[in-house]
Amino acid sequence: MIMTTRAALAFVRKNGVVLMAARGPVPSLAEAIAGGRFRGSWWGHPRGRVMFRIFEAVADSKEILVCRLVDGKITFVHRRVWPALVRLEKRLPKRGLAAVRQEHTESGRHRNVVTPFPDWVPAAARRQGKRLDETAAKRLLGAAARLAGVLLLFVGLVSLQACGGSGKAPQAAAAPAVPATPVDAPDVPYATTYAGDLPCADCAGRRLTLTLFPGGSWRMRRTYRGVDAGKDRSLYALGTRAAADDRSRLVLHPAAGEPLQFRFVAGDRLQVLDREGNDLLALQASVDAVAGPMPLTGLYTYLADAASFKECSTGTTLPIVPVAGSSALQSAYLAARHAPGKPLLVTLTGQFVDRSPEPGAPVREHLIVTQHQQVGPASRCLPEATASGVRGARR
Repeated sequence: MIMTTRAALAFVRKNGVVLMAARGPVPSLAEAIAGGRFRGSWWGHPRGRVMFRIFEAVADSKEILVCRLVDGKITFVHRRVWPALVRLEKRLPKRGLAAVRQEHTESGRHRNVVTPFPDWVPAAARRQGKRLDETAAKRLLGAAARLAGVLLLFVGLVSLQACGGSGKAPQAAAAPAVPATPVDAPDVPYATTYAGDLPCADCAGRRLTLTLFPGGSWRMRRTYRGVDAGKDRSLYALGTRAAADDRSRLVLHPAAGEPLQFRFVAGDRLQVLDREGNDLLALQASVDAVAGPMPLTGLYTYLADAASFKECSTGTTLPIVPVAGSSALQSAYLAARHAPGKPLLVTLTGQFVDRSPEPGAPVREHLIVTQHQQVGPASRCLPEATASGVRGARR
């Protein structure tokens, strides 16, 4: 039996505090939807699309706080236990109590909005929290309260050492904090952007922007300042990210070239693991779609007055917006195809845009084709085709 949104909200209310998809000291909503534990990412689960819809509906409910309370992972907290958060706030990390929401802007983009504690707490919950005793608050939080106790102990030990304690405290107390889990990786359905300025040996500076998308894909823009007769030049890459045993490490596999590695060193920082490994990217308040235009390789299909493009490195299929550039590609495809609707391998320059396919329909990502380079007789993404993927923006 597939869980409904109403049943999911009841599940969160009953448990008070649940993890969205990760495993930990409290129940997991993803496992409840799946009917039990499962291996791999929730996104690849047969009920992954159902999970996504339910996650969004639960997150949009006024009864639910979306935060990173449990082990830095996305957590749903029902309003019946909000007073307990108020009562135990000194035992809980401030960052973990911040409300995390994703807003849809007028342009169709998504923006992550973080509201610090206690700004999001209703007045009634604050009053109730002040009347609660600590035992009752812990009982409301349930298993999550045990995590609060561990965090308090850790903070106390570190403070003891910082204040010049006896030195007899265990060495483990000086260990670094647990690295943060990426906001959207891959168990969280939020697009997230990190960006930072990096040194450049032969230019005025370079700006690196990395956006992680649900399902394991990513896009990157490197902007080199003043290299083209005083103008900036932007190079693009996209690809997939691999799961790593070390959750603090992020491994990106681009369409072309060697894997790129990063490390989460704080809740809002990514460390670039290159030869020096000292450069940091900061979490951005809004999502940058890294739209391009950029060279892409994939399978193009035109049938029944509609065109689509499946990008080879990520496997993402996008509808194509009918503009002048796409008309030229359509003509080349019709001349080269051997059967109606048969996909052909193409290389093109395209830009990602958010559009509604028809009035009233949900906004989704489309592709605008500005020009095409090749149309070839291939019905699938070949390894050699994938290797020729994104190298840089063409002006």
